[in-house]
Amino acid sequence: MSESAAPGTPEASPLSRPTPPAPGPRGRAPVDTTPPFFQEGEVSVSTTRIVAYGTPASLVGVKSVRLFVDKPHLRFAIIILLAGIGVGAYGAMIRNSPACALGVMLAVVSYLTYRFQNMRHKLFVTRETGPEAEIFVAGNLDFTHRVLAAVEQALAQQAQTAGAASAPTATYQDASVR
Repeated sequence: MSESAAPGTPEASPLSRPTPPAPGPRGRAPVDTTPPFFQEGEVSVSTTRIVAYGTPASLVGVKSVRLFVDKPHLRFAIIILLAGIGVGAYGAMIRNSPACALGVMLAVVSYLTYRFQNMRHKLFVTRETGPEAEIFVAGNLDFTHRVLAAVEQALAQQAQTAGAASAPTATYQDASVR
């Protein structure tokens, strides 16, 4: 017991009292206290930001949102297919079965190269200041459309609370239109 403690009372140690929790992450106040109105998987959208797979992006100052669909490319598949046809034809001309088999394998690889390309769907935002920025990438087009609708809703809600006359615009761009 310490000399300052009254007789019969337990000694107060700094470890016995719990410290109150910090108001936010790392002792700071939280940046965005509004609850997300879209939350699916690892993507959440609120009126001020989108958090996609752990990466936050601000929606403040955004003029427009654009969906970009990247289609599968044929260039590598066609090159491999032509090589397979050439090797197979050469093998047939000189009656070499391993060359014919190699030609067939190259044709199959060509098909697989085209068939299993990862299609990417990207959301870009155009800000009032600065260049266009990519805020979201996914392989599922339906999910990307739901995220796009949520971002448009967030931007419309921002414009409504700010009293702005012009709402942000959204566009759809296909990769084949480049």
